[in-house]
Amino acid sequence: HEEMGVPRADGYILLPPPVTEARRRADARAADDASRELDAYETDARLQADTAAAYERLAQTEWTAPWWRAELGVPPEDAAAMLADRIAALA
Repeated sequence: HEEMGVPRADGYILLPPPVTEARRRADARAADDASRELDAYETDARLQADTAAAYERLAQTEWTAPWWRAELGVPPEDAAAMLADRIAALA
């Protein structure tokens, strides 16, 4: 952060959809808009899995700040309440 002159984050929120869910959503977006093709990331399940694993490692080590995980399928109001509590604890 210091080298790039950007502020350090107080925390990160990890929203990790499974690769299969990400692909399902990308396919649905493409089906809704015939002019939209899947990009290189959306068509590469291995790249998506590797990226997800990298973010998991960052979260597990709490890279540079706390990381909070909001799981797929958790009711939005429950995820929002959990995140609000954790953000309030930073103050």
